[in-house]
Amino acid sequence: MSYGYKKNLIVKDSVSNTTPYGMVHLEPKEMLQLKLKIADIIEIKNEKNGRITVGKLMSSNNTDIKKGFIYLNWFLRRNLLVNVGESVAIRKLVPKDAEEIEFMGFDKPIRMKNVENLKSKLPTMIFTIGDILSFNLKGRLILIAVKHFTPVCSAVMIKGSTRIICKN
Repeated sequence: MSYGYKKNLIVKDSVSNTTPYGMVHLEPKEMLQLKLKIADIIEIKNEKNGRITVGKLMSSNNTDIKKGFIYLNWFLRRNLLVNVGESVAIRKLVPKDAEEIEFMGFDKPIRMKNVENLKSKLPTMIFTIGDILSFNLKGRLILIAVKHFTPVCSAVMIKGSTRIICKN
C-alpha cells in the first residue's frame, strides 16, 4: 500500500551520532498534516535525480517550529545524493517481509564466509534497491549495496527467515 507524495520538504541534518541508520525525524506539525505517526515507514525521493530510499519515523525533540523540514542523517542523504537545504518528497508505505535480499560490495568486491554475521547487524532495517550501508564487521569497515530482493516491491525488512546473499 502506498500513498501520494508530499513534496518540497527541506532537508536538515540530524545528528548522526544519535540517530540510528534509517531513522527519520519529521516535525510534529508535518506528521499531523500527513497523517503519519511514530514508527511509520516513509519512502523519501530526491526528485532532482530520481533516487529513492526509505526511513522509519522516530520521535523528535527538535525545537525548530518552522514547517517543511525533514531531518536525515548522512546515511540517508548519501543514498539520496541530496545535500542539506535541498528538497525531497515523501510518502507513507508499508514494506513487505524480505524472502531473500542480495547485497554486493559497493567500493570493492566482498566475500563473506558467514552471512549470519551480516544478518545480525541488519535486523531492524528497511531497504530499497540501491541503498548503501556501512558498518564495522570484525574490525573492518564494510560498504555494501542492496542489489536485489524478493518479493518485488518498493521496500523490504529483514525477518528471521530472510535468506541473505552476498555477491559481487
